Amino acid sequence: EADRALAQVMMGYWVNFATRGDPNGAGLPPWPAYDEKDVVQILGTTVEARPNPQAPRFRFLDSFRQNGSLPMRWREMP
Repeated sequence: EADRALAQVMMGYWVNFATRGDPNGAGLPPWPAYDEKDVVQILGTTVEARPNPQAPRFRFLDSFRQNGSLPMRWREMP
């Protein structure tokens, strides 16, 4: 039942996004736009927006970018 409920919510988001460019709609938990607050939509038993649990990891990986891109090989880094 939990899987079916999640599938219904996800289908609602997809249909809204495909037809209007916005996943939000009647009967769905609000999905906030991603911004510098680093809040993401968690899709699971409970569907909710909350702070990104992977944010520290992503910031660490982002620190390796050179001119906006990650190096093709880590050994090529200075």
